[in-house]
Amino acid sequence: MDRKLALFALIALAIGATGCGGDDEDGTPPEEDPGEHACEHVGEPGTAVTATADRATAPQIALSEEPYTVTLVPGQPSFVAIPGGEDALLFTKATGVVIGLYLEQETNNQLSAPEPNEFCPTEIPEHFDLELESAAGAWYVELAPSATSDVWMALLPAAGHGH
Repeated sequence: MDRKLALFALIALAIGATGCGGDDEDGTPPEEDPGEHACEHVGEPGTAVTATADRATAPQIALSEEPYTVTLVPGQPSFVAIPGGEDALLFTKATGVVIGLYLEQETNNQLSAPEPNEFCPTEIPEHFDLELESAAGAWYVELAPSATSDVWMALLPAAGHGH
């Protein structure tokens, strides 16, 4: 009987340890990797945004849990604005569409080289590490003319988030 009681106590302890939903010691959910999060949402169209040919009128895309579908300007470069002050990751389902990153009216392209999303490289063949923490203000992402009229994008904080 003592063996059964000990086994029951051990099972109850194991269930109790996992019943927290994977929370950290302080009770907060663990941070999810932004790449994993992007893979979870790759099939969703997200918020519709129409890019502009002029930086000054570019629509703002925020760091968000949800993706965006950005309609491009036919036959010419397009722009969307993103907030500075926090490093971010930009994910896209298309290659060669994101071609520039500029602070305010600067002409120095600060875009890093793209890499596939390690969690779902086929669905998200490009992601960019955007180092925006050093400069708050308006940042602009330049999008190349494309064979498609729109592009799926997700802009997530580089630090991850709880889910």
